[in-house]
Amino acid sequence: LFAFSHALNLGFAQFYLGRQDSAALLVHEVFTHASETRDTLLLSQSSNLLGLVAFNGGEYDKALAFQRRSLEFAKRVHSLKSEADAMRQLGVLAWYHGAHDSALTAFYRPALSLYERVGDKIGEATTLSNIGLIFHDWQEYEQNLRYQLKALEIRKLIGPQGSVVVLPKSRQVLVTETAGRLRIIRQAIQAIENPQ
Repeated sequence: LFAFSHALNLGFAQFYLGRQDSAALLVHEVFTHASETRDTLLLSQSSNLLGLVAFNGGEYDKALAFQRRSLEFAKRVHSLKSEADAMRQLGVLAWYHGAHDSALTAFYRPALSLYERVGDKIGEATTLSNIGLIFHDWQEYEQNLRYQLKALEIRKLIGPQGSVVVLPKSRQVLVTETAGRLRIIRQAIQAIENPQ
């Protein structure tokens, strides 16, 4: 299980570094394993990443299906963080399709509440920023500014979080919470891919 959780973390790191193909390869492997072992939490998390990859590739219907699946799996195992992650991404998809009211009321506000309940400040800040963007689209600039400033305040309080651990023997990187660490992650992956 650790190996597949690690592979999923590496997949997220690849995704955030813009390496969509590498992220897709890793997450497909994790998803296959999770399907075979019926690991519902891993299915939720890998579905979320598959949805992100599809979204970045402009495959919005596919992204929507993966995020709905992620949400369904998260609810089955009562993983509030995974549920919030899926809801936030469903909100992004609704927003992209012009369904601003739905994005705000059905997805962003419930996701924000879940992030607050589990203490996920990074998720909270990201969702506040997403809510602000809706108000910007509605030309309610003061509301947008209010939400963006709340998000910024949280980001300043938490600062860079998480860790990047290089596992040279297995040529892998274990990443937890990537906020402010993308340069370190990129360097670690490059060092593994191109040892000197």
